[in-house]
Amino acid sequence: FDDKEQVTHVFDFEKAQIQPSVLEVVRSINFLCFGGEFSEDQFESAEHFLRCYEAIIPVDRDYLRNAIWFWHFRQAYSLWEHTEHYEKNNARVDDLVEKRYGYLKYYSENIETHVEKIMNRISK
Repeated sequence: FDDKEQVTHVFDFEKAQIQPSVLEVVRSINFLCFGGEFSEDQFESAEHFLRCYEAIIPVDRDYLRNAIWFWHFRQAYSLWEHTEHYEKNNARVDDLVEKRYGYLKYYSENIETHVEKIMNRISK
């Protein structure tokens, strides 16, 4: 809060975990830049995101490449949305189930091309 009692920052620790920061970069790119669509415009947004991030914190290219693969595998093996929906009767995650399926389908068919498109954009 600021001195006028207005909210200035929000910290969400719900899914916080100890991990290399580049994994959060990849997660953010997927949710903020791609959002389930993988057009040229989305890749341009991802490039912009990465360039802005790198202006502050350098990103190791090998870590980034591995993090994209790791994020995909983590998504493939995670049952979070299904557990929330079926075991906890949480309907708020229903939209995420469909998005997860879209990500899994896209990445399972295009992961190598996707990684190369990202790497080519930032390796300049």
